[in-house]
This record gives sequence, structure tokens and C-alpha cells, in this order.
Amino acid sequence: SHEVFVCPESCMRGVVLTAAEIHAMDRFTCIFITHEDVISGNCEQLVIDGVSEMLAGLSKRPRAISVFTCCLDQFIGTDHEYIYGTLRQRFPDVGFIECYMNPTMRKTMSPDTRMRRQLFSLLKPSPNKRKAVNFIGSNAPLLPDNEFIRLLRDSEYETLHIANCRSFAEYEQMSASVLNILIHPSGEAAVNALEERLGQKMLKIPLSYDFAEIDQAMKELAAALHLVPADTAALKVEAEAVLRQVATKLDNMPVAIDDTATSRPFGLAKLLCEYGNLARPKG
Repeated sequence: SHEVFVCPESCMRGVVLTAAEIHAMDRFTCIFITHEDVISGNCEQLVIDGVSEMLAGLSKRPRAISVFTCCLDQFIGTDHEYIYGTLRQRFPDVGFIECYMNPTMRKTMSPDTRMRRQLFSLLKPSPNKRKAVNFIGSNAPLLPDNEFIRLLRDSEYETLHIANCRSFAEYEQMSASVLNILIHPSGEAAVNALEERLGQKMLKIPLSYDFAEIDQAMKELAAALHLVPADTAALKVEAEAVLRQVATKLDNMPVAIDDTATSRPFGLAKLLCEYGNLARPKG
């Protein structure tokens, strides 16, 4: 895939630095909006020409391109329907993802939630369903020894996460899965859109630090796919042993929990306090 950012130079500075930091300059393109572009009303053609020129200069055409427009486009009323309609007609073999670098729209949908929804916008209805389950919402996939992954693997279900997709073809396979599991609240708009567009059922299994909640989620997953719930008693004993070891090593050392580290900082704080730690949530 390739990423295109369309914004003024003042905004582009941070974008370029981030692209360099994550070593993504080889799949990153800038389109600068100038004062003259805004006054002339030429922003639509600027984006179309910029993306077209970029594609013409690439040695290999990407299957997907994420085009990020900024808050300025919202203020001046840029016609995104015209932009993407023209690009899709001109390059039918490329999937264009409409992305928004727009922190001014937080009261409608946060940039993070909107981005996670747009990541799946290229998935199309699949006539053939696969014995597979998508995990949606998190930046990273669940670990192989996760109890939900074990249950699905033992029942011969394939588990998919967008971070594990190594090609566009693998990404497209997610449209044939029979269930989407929401594991982070910021992915709710994504699973709702997929349910409406692809007819994929959705199940909420958010991150939890409560053993009773985890057991209930296990039962709900098993019921959704007509499976036998796994017995988690042994896993609970193992987890409690590890928690006691952690408490001993910390020796009442205060632990600060930032809300960027976990979507449920107070749940983690409660768990640590129950097993002898003093946690201090932040954020």
C-alpha cells in the first residue's frame, strides 16, 4: 500500500517526521496545499493530478492507496466525491481509502475511530464464507496462547487480524469471515460498518482484567459459533500465580497506568490492587 497526505506545509512537517521515524518514506507521498490553491478553488484538481503523477512515477502500482485530507478541506468544502470518483475511474485496479487527518471533528467521530473504520472500507461482499474469525479494533493481534485464540484454533477456525496481512489478497480474505470480534472500543464503527455492508455478525469481547468477565466472554464466543466453551479454571490458577510473583517483585512499588497503554486502566489498577500492588491510574 501507499500513503498520500494532502495538507499545507505547516501540517506536513509533523507528518514527514513521523514517516521518517517509522521508516515509511518509501511508501509516502506529500501533496502541498498553498494559499493560491485555496483561493482559486483548485484543491480537487490538485489532489487528482498529484495522485496521478505519483502513480505514474512508481515502479510498481500499489493495490491500495490511503489518501489523507486535512481539516482545511472540511472548511473550504472540497468535493471528495468528485476526487475519489475521478481517481477510481482513472485507476480501476487501485483501491482508494478515504482517510482524514482532521482533529477538529472530534465531537462527531474521533480520528482514531474513523481511521480504523476506513481501513476496512475496501473489503467487498464475498460469496464464499470461510471458517475464519476477524479480530478488529486493536493495533496488534492477540497472542497465539490467548484463551480465545486457543478455543478457535482447537475448533479449526482461522483467526485473522489486519496487522498479520502481508498482501492485499490476505486482506481481502477478511471479507469471507463468519464473525467479527471487537476487542477494542475504537473499532466499533468498523465492525458496525462491516455488519451493514458485508452482513458479517459482530461480537463484543473487550479487553478485561476480570476473571468473571473473561469467562462470560468465552461463553458468548462459544455460543456465537456453536462451540463448547473452554474450561479456564487452570488458566486462572496460572494467572493468579504470576500476579502474586509480580506483586512480590514490585514490593508495593507504586505503578502508574497511562490510558494509552490499555483501554481499561482502572480495570488493570483494580486487578493489581487485589493482588498486593498499589496502582495509580493516569489520564
